[in-house]
Amino acid sequence: MSKATIIVICAAGTGYRRAGEVFQQGRNEFPADHFNEAQLEQLRSDRRTELLEGEAVKDSEAQGAVDAKRLAELVAHIGQLDKKDAALWKEDGSPKANAYPKGTTAEERDAAWEAFTDELDKA
Repeated sequence: MSKATIIVICAAGTGYRRAGEVFQQGRNEFPADHFNEAQLEQLRSDRRTELLEGEAVKDSEAQGAVDAKRLAELVAHIGQLDKKDAALWKEDGSPKANAYPKGTTAEERDAAWEAFTDELDKA
């Protein structure tokens, strides 16, 4: 990468606002000097955003933005589940593990459910 970059991975829906910016769901790239220190601290402390700086950006580029894309796919998947099918839902109202696509990890399920409920809270 020729210029220093900050990447913000946003788990909330497109239009989420934080630190004076409107984010798209998933990967958002900015020049390294785009945010001041107070804004960076807001992004670091927000559970809906993951801030990648320095070496983390290089690691992210090597791995790709699969995590954010996967999160968006899983959130959409939850929204399409049949709310009346008791076989898909736990007593607490969250989807059972077998309601997710095969190969979905526990961390992915937790992050997707959190992002999904955050979107419901905004509605």
